Amino acid sequence: MTASEPHSFIFNMSNVSRGGGLQVGLSIIDSFLSDLSPPTAHFILSRTLVERLKSENLVVPQSLYTQISAGGINGKIQSRKALNECVEEHNASIVFSLFGPTYWRPKSKIRHVVGFANAWVLPIDRRLYRRLSKMEQVKRKLKYTLMAFDFKRTSDYLLVEANHVKKKLNQHLLLKDKHIMVAPNAAREIFYEERLKSEQLNALILLKQKYPDLKIGAYVAAHYVHKNFDLIGQLSELNNPLLGLINFAITIEAAEYEKLCQKWPKISHITTNLGRLNSKEVRALYEHCDFGFMPSLLECNTAALHEYIAMRLPIVSAYFDYAREICENAAFYFDPYNVNSTKLAINAYLNDPKQHQSKIEKLRRKGRGYSAQRWATIKKVLTDQII
Repeated sequence: MTASEPHSFIFNMSNVSRGGGLQVGLSIIDSFLSDLSPPTAHFILSRTLVERLKSENLVVPQSLYTQISAGGINGKIQSRKALNECVEEHNASIVFSLFGPTYWRPKSKIRHVVGFANAWVLPIDRRLYRRLSKMEQVKRKLKYTLMAFDFKRTSDYLLVEANHVKKKLNQHLLLKDKHIMVAPNAAREIFYEERLKSEQLNALILLKQKYPDLKIGAYVAAHYVHKNFDLIGQLSELNNPLLGLINFAITIEAAEYEKLCQKWPKISHITTNLGRLNSKEVRALYEHCDFGFMPSLLECNTAALHEYIAMRLPIVSAYFDYAREICENAAFYFDPYNVNSTKLAINAYLNDPKQHQSKIEKLRRKGRGYSAQRWATIKKVLTDQII
């Protein structure tokens, strides 16, 4: 393929900058590069995504991508112009924006597929909203109503990663008439490779040396309110502390961890913060851990549970739709709004860590096909269902 050849498809990842979005973007690019008969396409990438590709040695020929920064108001205005120019230059008939809202729509004859992964747009449990100030509740409701309008206005199709999300969108006042397709999320192949030599994480090695019987739980997430790091804080404050029994390996910014420690003074006793990690470092983290932890109050797009399964980690998770659809009956479930329920689930894991291991293996065999299935679904969406 040469730079002068026309491109039928544009993969727009210009607004992907952190968290799960980065992992999904890397996974799709990895699948594209591994495809023996990929669609004719051009990628629009954020600066952060380009940097991550380089750090993970994923080589995308320069002729196949354009870098655009969509950050800030000025960045968004400039990025719209750059997006329009790129779509026109590459003669695209379909644009697939990995995640919305895009606040942009290509010209009328060009169809726009937008990935939906913002669970705040969906109906929210009142208990989560009660964690916010009154002003923040009003701001969020307004923000996500406007976001729903943007999904409605800018997209021809929505692509989601789970059936329960599609079901909720079908009940949404603004989005129920949208054509919605499902492409399951997946762990990248790096998490399935058996003989990959991983890096050593000294902080966790030293922790195990100090507490030989300690069980370390992985929780790879950014520090958002719905990620429920306060639950770990509550666990640290229990009368019967879990000190010496468990420790949570988390991956938030140092400044955010400092704030968390100020709010929950004892949380440092049961957590080890490693900061942001790349995919190889995340794999190394899982190899040092004994179980995967998922207390999130709100998800419609998470690779973490797939990664736990790929790495054969027992799972202690919130009993919510997003977890049950992926883990089925292979997890130790708890009510993430109840610290005692969480402690009971952790104790159940501590008492019988291998209780669900055969189920995890079954899910692992099933899940290994998800990455290929996701890519095949996206290709099908771009070719069979739209053209």
